[in-house]
Amino acid sequence: MMNHSGERFYGKTGDILNEQNISRSFDVNVVVDEIIYQNKMIRSIIPVSLA
Repeated sequence: MMNHSGERFYGKTGDILNEQNISRSFDVNVVVDEIIYQNKMIRSIIPVSLA
């Protein structure tokens, strides 16, 4: 993932797509949450406010 200042984040998707990296990259506060639905883990990224 690359943010607006050109900083790059490398690694596994689950490690990179976290609240801190997304907030820094897109200037928005988010909540990253996981639920289990029908025996599958689903990750949701929910924007909550502009940073």
